[in-house]
Amino acid sequence: MFSLKKRSQFVVVILSMVTFGIYGLIWFASVTNEIEATIQQKTGACRSGGMAILFSILTCGIYNYYWIQKQAERIHQIGNEVGVPVPNNASSWFLLAWFVTPLIPEILLQGEINKIVDALTAQGRI
Repeated sequence: MFSLKKRSQFVVVILSMVTFGIYGLIWFASVTNEIEATIQQKTGACRSGGMAILFSILTCGIYNYYWIQKQAERIHQIGNEVGVPVPNNASSWFLLAWFVTPLIPEILLQGEINKIVDALTAQGRI
């Protein structure tokens, strides 16, 4: 079942800042759940948004870097499964998160999700 949702990247950033990160946590959990519900071949990544937040808290945010890399791989896999080309940006997103800010890869991840949703909508598959 396809459950990825299109969201404005700009709105995600603005709401995250206005709510002092609370919307960012909601987005984090929602995207984790949506990717898990959409992906056909399960890869053993964290399957629950709530667990992803818990892991992030327990590791003082270090889990976020793993999450970014894993979600980049998984969104690439979803693209392959539905026939929408999405590059595997896992390494570059990890480096961006580590050396710049985790916000950039999250914006890019939402952009790739939007690209998949747009392509499937144009094909009449959603």
